[in-house]
Amino acid sequence: MYHSASYEQLTSKKLRIFFFRVANLVIHPSDHVLVPKHEKLAEEDIPFPKTERAKLPLIRYHEDMQARILGLVPRDIVKITRPSPSSGVYTMYRICSP
Repeated sequence: MYHSASYEQLTSKKLRIFFFRVANLVIHPSDHVLVPKHEKLAEEDIPFPKTERAKLPLIRYHEDMQARILGLVPRDIVKITRPSPSSGVYTMYRICSP
């Protein structure tokens, strides 16, 4: 049986639990050379208005391993920075969807 104070603390918080296969975690996907840098953006760091968000490409939180590692939920914005031979660094944004 749970102590009432600790049980109330556990149930009052919004917890997210993610399950991963062990094979996916043997080598961390973010450490691979070909995987670009992914960053979850805070609401105040998003560089465009809310009306433009519907036009962003999608990243699916239950299919993409980076989305799962970052703990993205629907409507979160992720900034992806990758090297580009022509411009040096290419930055793109994606919106998380179910």
